[in-house]
This record gives sequence, C-alpha cells and structure tokens, in this order.
Amino acid sequence: MLKKLTSLFMALCLVTLLATACGSSDTGDASDTTEDGAQKLRVAFVIPGSISDGAFGTLSYAGVQAVQEEPYIEEAVYVEGIDAATDASKAIRDYVAAGYDVVWAQSGLHSASVMEIAPEFPENVFVTLAATPEDQTFDNVWFAANECESAYYAAGALAAQTTQSKVIGVVGGRENPLYVACATAYAEGAHSVDPDVEVLTVFTGDFNDPIKAKEAAASQIQSGADVIVHFQDLGMTGVIAAAEEALAAGNQVWVIGKGVDQYDQAPDVTLTSVIFDYGAGKTTLMNILYGLLQPDEGEIRINGEAVKIHSPLDALAHGVGMVHQHFMLVPNMTVAQNVAIGKEPRKGPFLDLEQVSSRIRELSQEFGLDLDPDRYIWQLSAGEQQRVEIFKVLYRGADILILDEPTSVLSPPEIEALFKILRSFVPPCCACSITRRIIATRKTLAIGFYSRPQQESIPARLD
Repeated sequence: MLKKLTSLFMALCLVTLLATACGSSDTGDASDTTEDGAQKLRVAFVIPGSISDGAFGTLSYAGVQAVQEEPYIEEAVYVEGIDAATDASKAIRDYVAAGYDVVWAQSGLHSASVMEIAPEFPENVFVTLAATPEDQTFDNVWFAANECESAYYAAGALAAQTTQSKVIGVVGGRENPLYVACATAYAEGAHSVDPDVEVLTVFTGDFNDPIKAKEAAASQIQSGADVIVHFQDLGMTGVIAAAEEALAAGNQVWVIGKGVDQYDQAPDVTLTSVIFDYGAGKTTLMNILYGLLQPDEGEIRINGEAVKIHSPLDALAHGVGMVHQHFMLVPNMTVAQNVAIGKEPRKGPFLDLEQVSSRIRELSQEFGLDLDPDRYIWQLSAGEQQRVEIFKVLYRGADILILDEPTSVLSPPEIEALFKILRSFVPPCCACSITRRIIATRKTLAIGFYSRPQQESIPARLD
C-alpha cells in the first residue's frame, strides 16, 4: 500500500502541485485490483479555472492525464471552473458520495472547505493547496504550500536587467498572501540589481478575467512599464494582448508568464515564464556534482577542465562542497566539534579544538557568519545551523558551494541574511543555490519552482 501511495505521489509531482492517495478497504472484482491484489484507487480533482487556460488549469489537467495512466488507478476524474468556496464544498461532497478515495481541491480558496469536510469522512484522503494550520491536525489531509518567492525574486532580477525604462509591472489576480509575497520577492529581486527600478503592482481581483488584466497591463504600459510579470490564469491573454498592442505601436514590452512555459503562445513578447516544474532532476544533478551519483553520460568541467568526481571526497578535492537541505549536525555537540568531524586537527595525540575555534572566528569575521564556536547546536536557530553547515564546507577548502533548498527552513530575515553572506563569497568563493532551477528554453529562460508537502510523511493512517 505504501509503495503504491508513494508512486502515486511521485506521478502527481511530475506535472502538478501535489497529490496523495489512499486505498479503499472495500474489496472488488479483479478489474478493481492491481496485479498484486491491492485495491485500485479512484481520484477526483477539483480545478478552480479552465483546463484550457494555458496556465495553472492546463498544468492541472496534465496531472489528471498522468494519473490516469498509473496501473493502480481505477479512475481519475476532474471538474473545472470551481472557484467559489460554496461550489467547492458541493463538488468535494459529491465526489466523496460517489465513492472516490482521494479528492484534491486545488485552489487555496478550497482549503476551508477541505478542513470542514475531512473530519466527516476519515476513510477518505483530501489534498489542499494551503499551509498546514498551526491550531488543527488532520489524519487524512495532505497540505501543500507553494514556495514561489525565490523564483519570482529571480524573475525580478531578470526584469531589472531587461528593462529600458526602469519601470516594471506586476499584474496579479486575487490579492492573497501567496501572491503578495511573490510580488514583494519580484520587487526585491529587481532592486537587488537596480535600486532605482520602479515596480508597479495591480491586483485585478480575478485570475480569469482577460479584460481586467488587459486594462491593468495597458495602464502600466502607459506609465512606462516595459516588463510585466503576471499572476494570472486565463487572464494572462489580456496581459499578452496589451503587450502585443504596444509592440505593434513600436514599443517593446516583455511579459513574464506563469505556470507553464508560455513562449509558444506569444513568442514576440514573452521574456520568460515562472513554471511549476516538478521532478526536474535537481537533486540528481546535485548528487552527481557532489559525487554521490555517477552520470550516465556527459562530463563535469571545473575552470574549463574535465574532472571525474566519484565521491564527496573527490568533490572536496576539486573544491566543490554542498550544504544539504536537511542539516547534518550533532545537536549535543558544539559548533567547533561539528566542524571538526572528519577533519580533526591534532596537537600531538590530542584533538586541537582551539585551532578549529580560531579558524571559525577568522572566517566568521571575513564572511559575516557570526558563529560562536562554543555554542551547542541545539541552542542555534535554523539560520545559525545553516551557517555552521556552510562553514563546514569552507573549512574543508571548498571554493564552489552548492546549496540545496537553502531558504526552505528560514524565516524572511534569515533568508536576507543568507543572501548577504552568499554575496560576500564572490570572490573568492562561488555559491550556487539550487533552491529553484533556471533552464534555457528556446529564446527564453524558464524559471521553475517547486512545492513541497508540509508533512514529513504521508498521513499516518496510510502507513
């Protein structure tokens, strides 16, 4: 059962934000079971927009199609255009009544309905696009939270590098906390490149109204914006139309898309897209660079020279270090003791921790790490623990630093402190953050981000 559920989860992650599933306890005939006799699953998706919107809805439909191909799925169905919370409640209840094992309510607006309905049906599993509530627990709800700020930070930096007018825009849909945060990250990314760039922001109140979106984009263009990012679904056609009209009038305005690579829809005005891209292989890439996996083909070049990296020791020998998403520290040991593990300096037959402490203080001052070598790991915040991990790599002589999802466990002030530290590394050390991937597609860049489940494991009753 667990293997089946894990496989279903991975299939959904390849093309959609998140889903999970459980099996029914009922028995069925041979057509309702897999080859090993496990009960097949019936899965239903509640989609807020249109599956033909070329954005979030289209991506969601691709997920439905992928799930339908899995051997342990009896049926995968969907309903689209369910935007209002009352409509979502009815759709969710209808699917449960019809015998579906898993119901995924895809919009953040559906989360309240899910949390109201889930306790009534403990034998079903529900998925909702929201952060895990702090004051409630659910055994049969999987919460998924978007983490798109880093990608929009990168998009803002790209917009600042591209703009000729020093005015860029944001055309959002509903003004919810997620997209407010993304708009803020977009502005911060732009100002990291050019503090003088002006950022115009408008939320139309609707993800699927092209007329409102076009009016907002046209107004920003009239105010000088020549790069506009949108948080729209069907409404993105209005943003594109405004940019194309400006281009026809001799004014190049670039659009940054959302959800999928939207280059084909408007190649003359699409600068890039922030894509929801899952299973892209970033962890595999990092493991190859750090010697934990071997590539099937291709080569790794450092400073133009092809190298073979068979292990982390090889990687460190070539100056490559990695900070993992989940810290590898011993809580009841000090900072100095953790740094010394595996590279213990000796003074005669004894461990020379004072040498390590001295080096910690030296590099802390050089890079602004602010580490006390005598503090215990359990006394440190997540940001401080991450600095210990960074220092462990620097202590071992790395000048290429790879960070896996470095912002996922940090608070906003800690994120800002992290990037301040990373900026201080160049030179002499190069830091590569693989928190979100940037890939070349045609003439554009597609800036991808990932969602992650809020739980560390699937709901307990499915174990």
